[in-house]
Amino acid sequence: VGHSVEVGSNLSVPGNHYFDLMGATSDIRLARVFARDLSAHWRSLAGVGGPVANGDIDFVVTPKTGSPLLGACFAELLKMPLLLHNPEEKFRSNPMDPRSLFDFAVPPQAGSHGLLVDDSSTGGGKALRLIDDLRACGWNVSDFIVVFEPQLKASTNDNAAARLAPKGVTLHSIIKT
Repeated sequence: VGHSVEVGSNLSVPGNHYFDLMGATSDIRLARVFARDLSAHWRSLAGVGGPVANGDIDFVVTPKTGSPLLGACFAELLKMPLLLHNPEEKFRSNPMDPRSLFDFAVPPQAGSHGLLVDDSSTGGGKALRLIDDLRACGWNVSDFIVVFEPQLKASTNDNAAARLAPKGVTLHSIIKT
């Protein structure tokens, strides 16, 4: 988007452009292209000598309000189950049922380790809620991989990487914009 925009739902910041990869990855062909790029980047990060200490994952998780086709293509490439995170509970129950927050075919076992995947993350708001919901269900996450990492909020320390770090989650991106 080549005109002035505001980015962020909690703390908006102005910008003079916006990369709409979320919109682009609604095309399955483009989602597959970017999923290949992300999976190659993940393999370099989590492979021998890479900076990710424990690259063993049991599932991929993507916010429904993010780029779900990208997450699905990524999970398919890694031959991993996919969880889709709902921004709001679908229902409430006692005890808490993970299906109220996540869509999945088979639930991961308690203690399973997921990898968060999306197109981008500016302030990390969606990711923070997703991380809290994963952990409330007894699942772990320590890494979040995106195609690009907007730097609109980098100077405010309200950027995604800074907000995820206290949760013990590292943001990895192919490119910073």
